[in-house]
Order: sequence, then C-alpha cells, then structure tokens
Amino acid sequence: MDKTVNIIRYVAIGSGYLIALFFFLPLYADADQAFVGVQIILGFGVANFDIFSFLTFLLPAIGSTLLLLKLKYSESIATLLFLLAGFALIMLPDFAGFVNGDLALSLIKTSHVASIMFSFMAALLALILANAKHAFTTYQIVEMAMLVSLAVVFDLPGLKIRIGAAGGSIGLTMVPLLILALRQGPIKGFIGCGIVYGFATCVLDGWGLVYYPFDYLLGYGSLALLGIFSPLIFNPNITKFNVKGMLFLILGIFISIVGRLLAATLSGIIYYQYTFWASLLYNISYILPSAGIVLVVLVALYDPLIRADRLLNQRLES
Repeated sequence: MDKTVNIIRYVAIGSGYLIALFFFLPLYADADQAFVGVQIILGFGVANFDIFSFLTFLLPAIGSTLLLLKLKYSESIATLLFLLAGFALIMLPDFAGFVNGDLALSLIKTSHVASIMFSFMAALLALILANAKHAFTTYQIVEMAMLVSLAVVFDLPGLKIRIGAAGGSIGLTMVPLLILALRQGPIKGFIGCGIVYGFATCVLDGWGLVYYPFDYLLGYGSLALLGIFSPLIFNPNITKFNVKGMLFLILGIFISIVGRLLAATLSGIIYYQYTFWASLLYNISYILPSAGIVLVVLVALYDPLIRADRLLNQRLES
C-alpha cells in the first residue's frame, strides 16, 4: 500500500512540474511564428507582463513542491492548487486577451490542452493522497451536502436582494457556508464552499464559467478561512457562550469576508476593466450589508453551535 501511495505521489509531482514546464515551451502563435510562453507572459519584446498567466503556471510547481516536502496538509493544499491551475488554464485564452489582445496571439492547442490535462490529473492524484491521509467521513459528506444545499436555497430569487447589473446580491447565503467551514476546517471547507457550492451557483447564475475562478471559486472559497479559527471557537473545554470564542468568531468572519471582497474586486478589474477603487466600492455595496446580516446571525447562533458541536462529537465518538 505504501509503495502504491508513493507511486501516486511521484506521478502527481511529475505532472505538476510538467505543467510548469509548458511556461518554457512554445505556447502562443501568430500568423508567422510560435512564441515560448515565458516570452509573452513576462512581457519580453512588445508583450505586456501577464500576472494571471504567470501565476497559472506557478501554482502547479508550488503544489508539486509541497507534495515533495510531505508537510501536514501538503496533499490537500496541492489538490486545491492543481485545481486552481486547471481552471485558470481553461480561462487562459480569455485572460490573455485582456493583457495582450493587440498582438493577435492564439494558444497552441496541443500545449494548452496537455497542460490542462496534466493539471486535473495531478489534482485527482493529490486528492487520492489527501483522502488516504484525511478521509471524509460519511457524516462529513452528508453534513456538507446539507449545508451546501441550504446555501443554494438561500441564493434563490425571492430570498435575496439583487444589486446592480454586474451581479451581486444581499442575503443569507454565506451563513451555512461559514458554518461548514467552522465544522470541517479550512481544507474541506474550501472544497465545500469554493469547489462544490461555487461551481453549482456559477452554473445556476448563468453568467458563464469564465467568471468561476474569482467570483465563485476564490470568492466563496475564501469563506473557508473561518475554519482556521475553528479550534479556538469550538475549543473542547468550551461548553457554552464565551467572549474569547465570540471574538475569534468575529475575527474569522471579518477575514473571510475580506477574502471574498478581494476576489470579487479582482474580478471586476479583470472582466469589467474597472479601476481598483471602482470595483472595490461596487462589491462593498452588496458584500458589506450581507456581512452585517451574517455576523448578527452567527453571533446569535454561537451558543447553539457550541452545544451542537459538543453533542455531535460525543455521539460520533460513542
């Protein structure tokens, strides 16, 4: 079994570094010649520096390095990095057009498709490694399904207030997602909030998958940051409401909301070509009121959540 796990690990590591290698291989072409990825992405010659494409090829290299180091959460983090790289590679033609559209470049199909294939293959292999190390229990899968479904319901028309023509709404959607992050921690919380819920609501909203990486995957995935504070909020020694735990809850919610705000702001800059301040103010207009509602609800639910967590843990251990 250990030998099989090691083989899977090394194949995942190799796949991640192969993706990064495409950065140094022919990736773009125009009517006359092919260009090495690094020429265009780093802005050599007449090209402009493309930070999005640069990060796209950097993420899998970081993921492979983490797998090589075998740190505590290496497998889970590598899975997320490979997935992010895969989705970013899919969107690469759209993003490249924003930065270097005037060069009339096109992606070389074989290089582009191969890098996407290796990215998702590496993500699958890393997920297998993560599952072997930190497997989902049946209870966690059911709990995630229930909370994600509740978030989808809260996002239905009539249960939220739409703001602006460019998207955004005020509602309770973030409440079950933040509870999911609290209950299952940052890694599994990201899978539930960013990957599962993010993809589902992106499809239901109908804006198109090109918006998935920032508004949905990173936007809702950032709510999983609250899970980092879970041991301080759901301390085994805490049996009821306490000020210290509530302060960590408020801090965690604040950091998570800021993460979502930054992702949405970046989306506005890239897709709608707003200035930083215009995009920030637009997204504040709906995220801040939602954050206020969510904060009040979760602070009110803090004591019941502590008691429920304690009761569930006792039943699962018995």
